[in-house]
Amino acid sequence: MMASHGPVPSRLGRSPPLSSPGNYLRSEKDYANFVLGFEYRIDKGGNSGVGIRTARDGWPSAEGMELQLQDQPGLDKHSTMAIYGNVPPVARADRSEEWNQAVVRAQGPMISAWMNGELVQHTHVGRHPELKHHPASGWIGWQDHGGVNRFRTIRLLELPEGVGPAAWHVTSPPDATTLVLNRLVNTEQLAVRDGLESQFAIARVDGSGVQTLAALTGPG
Repeated sequence: MMASHGPVPSRLGRSPPLSSPGNYLRSEKDYANFVLGFEYRIDKGGNSGVGIRTARDGWPSAEGMELQLQDQPGLDKHSTMAIYGNVPPVARADRSEEWNQAVVRAQGPMISAWMNGELVQHTHVGRHPELKHHPASGWIGWQDHGGVNRFRTIRLLELPEGVGPAAWHVTSPPDATTLVLNRLVNTEQLAVRDGLESQFAIARVDGSGVQTLAALTGPG
């Protein structure tokens, strides 16, 4: 991995060896609320990422967050500027084998990202069944995933402490999908009366043609 000789957020150091592939060039200081800007270029088919809010000895995609950088088409949880494995981007604006300008903003529970001037990620991690449990502060770093990844013009602006505007924290009744995901990811939710009722049906299918196993009514 190559980093620029321009302004950098802080002294950078290698993260300790981990079982996951690749490694990170990471800041020695932890950051919570910030705006991070940088330019990057990766080879055709290359793979990298930006780790944020990661525990000191943690791995971004497990104990923090990774904003994916990958030269592959798609719009899923592993595409460029996805929060890796959790939240797909809302759009793609990166250019293959060219220098791209990226901006990442983290303020309270809101994580936003722009690629070449276009909003490509915007999510409230406090409402995500897994990410809401991840640290609110941690190191920032760039991933070495085995290819040639170039980064330059790295700049970081720390934002004031806090959890952002009150409007971000207004709660509304969760929908059935959110309740089910919470049950699957956070098993303690099984002991909470959340208003979700479930049933199951068993039926034997014989012969051919259309057969009804269960008829469901109501929301969800």
